[in-house]
Amino acid sequence: GSSLGTVTLLKDLPLPNASTVAYAFECSGSDYARALHHLQKAGLSVRVATKEFSAYVDESTTRAFAPGTVLVSVRSQHVNSMAVYDAIMDVQRAGWADPRPLSSGLTPGGPDLGSGSFSLIEMPKVALLVGGRVSSYEAGEIWHDLDTRVGMGVTLLDRASGISRSALDPFTHLILVNGATSSWGESDHASVSSWVRG
Repeated sequence: GSSLGTVTLLKDLPLPNASTVAYAFECSGSDYARALHHLQKAGLSVRVATKEFSAYVDESTTRAFAPGTVLVSVRSQHVNSMAVYDAIMDVQRAGWADPRPLSSGLTPGGPDLGSGSFSLIEMPKVALLVGGRVSSYEAGEIWHDLDTRVGMGVTLLDRASGISRSALDPFTHLILVNGATSSWGESDHASVSSWVRG
C-alpha cells in the first residue's frame, strides 16, 4: 500500500473464496492485543503458532511466518466465512495487522495448519486488584491501557474486601501492581495459590 503521513493505507483483502482456508498475521505491541481481542469479541476461535512455518498465500506463492503468528481458520468457526472476513478486515483497516489469506492447510515447511503447533488462545477474563496499599497510579495505568487502548473490560477487585478463591474463580488473569501483596495474610496467599493451581 501507499503511505500518507504516519498512516499506511492497505489494499482490501480479496473476498473469501473456496480456496481461503485461514488468515495469518504477525503484529506486535498493543496492536497484537487489539487485534486478538477484536477477533475474540467477534466470536472467532484464534490460534497462535508455536513454531515457524511457511504457507501458501495463493496456489503458487509461499510466505514464511514466525512463531507468534496469529491464525484464524475459516472453516472451524461458529460463524460463516463472510463474518470471518469482516472481522479480519476490521483488523486490517484499523492498521493493527496485515492479514494474509492462506490457500491450503498443508504447508510446504513447518507444521501443517491443523497440527498441535497452533495453540488456541482463550479469551481473557481479567481482574485487577485495587484499594488498600495498591498503587492507584499503576493500577489506573494498567486499567487505562487494557480498557481504552485494547478495548478489554477489566474487573476491579477491591483489596479491602479480602481475596477469596470464589472471588477469583471467574477470572483467567489476575494483575497485581506495586503494593498489591504488601498486607496479605495467610488466607490471601492460600486463596491466590489455590486459584493459580486451579
